[in-house]
Amino acid sequence: MSDGSPAYVVEVKDSARRHNQTAAEWVAHNGRRRTFPSKQAARSWARQASRDGEQVWVQDAVPSDLSDVDGYLVAGDRPPGERDDEDEQWWLPDFFEPE
Repeated sequence: MSDGSPAYVVEVKDSARRHNQTAAEWVAHNGRRRTFPSKQAARSWARQASRDGEQVWVQDAVPSDLSDVDGYLVAGDRPPGERDDEDEQWWLPDFFEPE
C-alpha cells in the first residue's frame, strides 16, 4: 500500500491456507486479507502460526505488483530459520558465489 498508511495488508495465498491451520481458519472466518499495524506485526503473526511445524512466512509484494496488498502469507519448502531477518529480503545475487 502506498497511501502513506502505516498499516501492512497481507493476503493469505493458497499455499499458506493449505499448509497452515491458523491461516486456513483466518481465511474461513475473515477472508483472504488481514491488516496489521506494521510489517513486524504481520511477521510476528506468521511466526506464531508456524509454531506447530506448519511453517508460513510473510513475503513482501514486489513494487510492480498491482494489487493493493503489501505482502503475502505463503508456505513452501523454505528451510526453517532461513533468512528470518525482520527487514531483509532475498536478492538474486545472494544465491551466487563470486567468480
